[in-house]
Amino acid sequence: MILKQYYRDEIAEYVRTLPEESFRKSGWSRPDVLQDQGILEQLWTAFQKMTEDYGCDEDWSKQEAVCEVLGIACDGV
Repeated sequence: MILKQYYRDEIAEYVRTLPEESFRKSGWSRPDVLQDQGILEQLWTAFQKMTEDYGCDEDWSKQEAVCEVLGIACDGV
């Protein structure tokens, strides 16, 4: 799979919008996630794969990628 910058930008923006309490509950911090290129790549890959390969909704895929990679449950999507 060729990773597309669009998906990286979208997942990074999604992480920026998550409530701070979500990070505290999981043991992560927003700056740590956004600065860790390995974590961002895992989020990016999971998000793009769910969207392109499996045809899932983008909003759901962002939520699911964050849940899978970081263990952060996001409600309302």
